[in-house]
Amino acid sequence: MFTHLLPLFVFQHADRGPVCLSVTVSSSKPKVEVHEHTDAVLSCEFKTEKDQSPRIEWKKKGKAVTFVYFNHKFIGSYAGRAKIEGATLTIHSVTQKDSGEYRCEVTASEDHVNLGEATVTLNVLGMTSRKARWTL
Repeated sequence: MFTHLLPLFVFQHADRGPVCLSVTVSSSKPKVEVHEHTDAVLSCEFKTEKDQSPRIEWKKKGKAVTFVYFNHKFIGSYAGRAKIEGATLTIHSVTQKDSGEYRCEVTASEDHVNLGEATVTLNVLGMTSRKARWTL
Protein backbone atom coordinates (compact mmCIF):
# COMPACT_ATOMS: atom_id res chain seq x y z
CA MET A 1 0.00 0.00 0.00
CA PHE A 2 1.33 3.43 -0.96
CA THR A 3 0.84 6.28 1.44
CA HIS A 4 1.96 9.85 0.99
CA LEU A 5 1.78 11.87 4.15
CA LEU A 6 2.60 15.42 4.84
CA PRO A 7 4.27 16.03 8.22
CA LEU A 8 2.37 14.35 11.01
CA PHE A 9 2.07 16.06 14.35
CA VAL A 10 1.36 13.87 17.34
CA PHE A 11 1.11 14.90 20.95
CA GLN A 12 0.44 12.94 24.09
CA HIS A 13 -2.98 13.61 25.57
CA ALA A 14 -3.00 13.05 29.34
CA ASP A 15 -6.14 10.91 29.33
CA ARG A 16 -6.23 9.19 25.94
CA GLY A 17 -2.68 8.70 24.63
CA PRO A 18 -1.35 9.97 21.26
CA VAL A 19 -3.67 12.08 19.14
CA CYS A 20 -3.27 12.50 15.37
CA LEU A 21 -3.71 16.05 14.16
CA SER A 22 -3.46 15.58 10.42
CA VAL A 23 -5.35 14.20 7.49
CA THR A 24 -3.85 10.97 6.15
CA VAL A 25 -4.45 9.75 2.60
CA SER A 26 -3.50 6.44 1.01
CA SER A 27 -4.30 4.11 -1.86
CA SER A 28 -4.66 0.37 -1.40
CA LYS A 29 -3.78 -0.09 -5.08
CA PRO A 30 -1.29 2.52 -6.35
CA LYS A 31 -0.89 0.79 -9.75
CA VAL A 32 -3.98 -0.10 -11.77
CA GLU A 33 -3.90 -1.93 -15.09
CA VAL A 34 -7.11 -2.49 -17.07
CA HIS A 35 -8.12 -3.19 -20.66
CA GLU A 36 -9.56 -0.51 -22.87
CA HIS A 37 -13.37 -0.01 -22.67
CA THR A 38 -13.57 -1.44 -19.14
CA ASP A 39 -13.90 0.39 -15.82
CA ALA A 40 -10.89 1.55 -13.79
CA VAL A 41 -11.19 1.90 -10.02
CA LEU A 42 -8.63 4.29 -8.50
CA SER A 43 -8.72 3.78 -4.75
CA CYS A 44 -8.24 6.59 -2.29
CA GLU A 45 -8.82 6.25 1.44
CA PHE A 46 -8.48 9.00 3.99
CA LYS A 47 -8.72 9.59 7.70
CA THR A 48 -9.19 12.97 9.35
CA GLU A 49 -8.95 13.99 12.96
CA LYS A 50 -11.70 16.63 13.11
CA ASP A 51 -13.05 17.54 9.69
CA GLN A 52 -16.11 15.41 8.89
CA SER A 53 -16.58 16.74 5.35
CA PRO A 54 -13.17 17.32 3.76
CA ARG A 55 -12.76 18.61 0.21
CA ILE A 56 -11.82 15.83 -2.23
CA GLU A 57 -10.12 16.53 -5.55
CA TRP A 58 -8.70 14.26 -8.24
CA LYS A 59 -6.12 15.57 -10.71
CA LYS A 60 -4.33 13.97 -13.63
CA LYS A 61 -0.68 14.82 -14.17
CA GLY A 62 0.59 15.33 -17.70
CA LYS A 63 2.19 18.22 -19.54
CA ALA A 64 -0.05 20.27 -17.26
CA VAL A 65 -2.09 19.18 -14.26
CA THR A 66 -5.77 18.88 -15.17
CA PHE A 67 -8.72 18.54 -12.86
CA VAL A 68 -10.74 15.33 -12.99
CA TYR A 69 -12.99 15.99 -9.99
CA PHE A 70 -13.28 19.45 -8.44
CA ASN A 71 -15.92 21.30 -6.45
CA HIS A 72 -18.15 18.19 -6.26
CA LYS A 73 -18.29 17.64 -10.03
CA PHE A 74 -16.39 15.93 -12.82
CA ILE A 75 -14.55 18.08 -15.33
CA GLY A 76 -14.21 17.77 -19.12
CA SER A 77 -14.21 14.27 -20.59
CA TYR A 78 -14.79 12.72 -17.15
CA ALA A 79 -18.26 14.27 -16.82
CA GLY A 80 -20.88 11.58 -17.38
CA ARG A 81 -18.42 8.66 -17.33
CA ALA A 82 -17.01 8.70 -13.83
CA LYS A 83 -18.29 8.38 -10.28
CA ILE A 84 -16.89 8.92 -6.85
CA GLU A 85 -17.64 6.91 -3.71
CA GLY A 86 -16.01 8.29 -0.60
CA ALA A 87 -12.77 9.39 -2.25
CA THR A 88 -12.42 6.41 -4.62
CA LEU A 89 -12.73 7.30 -8.30
CA THR A 90 -14.23 4.97 -10.92
CA ILE A 91 -13.77 5.87 -14.58
CA HIS A 92 -16.10 4.01 -16.94
CA SER A 93 -15.10 2.80 -20.41
CA VAL A 94 -11.47 3.91 -20.22
CA THR A 95 -9.31 4.51 -23.28
CA GLN A 96 -5.55 4.67 -23.63
CA LYS A 97 -5.82 8.46 -23.33
CA ASP A 98 -6.85 7.88 -19.70
CA SER A 99 -3.49 6.26 -18.90
CA GLY A 100 -1.31 8.30 -16.59
CA GLU A 101 -0.68 9.43 -13.06
CA TYR A 102 -3.65 10.55 -10.98
CA ARG A 103 -3.50 12.32 -7.64
CA CYS A 104 -6.17 12.19 -4.95
CA GLU A 105 -6.01 15.26 -2.71
CA VAL A 106 -7.96 15.56 0.52
CA THR A 107 -8.15 18.91 2.29
CA ALA A 108 -9.44 18.87 5.86
CA SER A 109 -9.51 22.52 6.87
CA GLU A 110 -10.25 21.75 10.52
CA ASP A 111 -7.18 19.52 10.97
CA HIS A 112 -3.78 20.94 11.96
CA VAL A 113 -2.02 19.52 8.89
CA ASN A 114 -4.88 19.88 6.48
CA LEU A 115 -3.69 18.44 3.14
CA GLY A 116 -2.92 14.84 2.24
CA GLU A 117 -2.49 13.14 -1.10
CA ALA A 118 -2.04 9.74 -2.73
CA THR A 119 -0.92 8.94 -6.27
CA VAL A 120 -2.37 6.18 -8.46
CA THR A 121 -0.90 5.20 -11.83
CA LEU A 122 -3.39 3.96 -14.42
CA ASN A 123 -2.23 1.87 -17.38
CA VAL A 124 -4.90 1.17 -20.00
CA LEU A 125 -4.05 -1.73 -22.29
CA GLY A 126 -5.21 -1.38 -25.89
CA MET A 127 -6.85 -4.07 -27.96
CA THR A 128 -3.51 -5.11 -29.50
CA SER A 129 -2.20 -5.85 -26.02
CA ARG A 130 -5.19 -8.12 -25.38
CA LYS A 131 -4.71 -9.99 -28.68
CA ALA A 132 -1.00 -10.45 -28.04
CA ARG A 133 -1.77 -11.90 -24.62
CA TRP A 134 -4.05 -14.58 -26.08
CA THR A 135 -1.80 -15.58 -28.99
CA LEU A 136 1.14 -16.64 -26.84
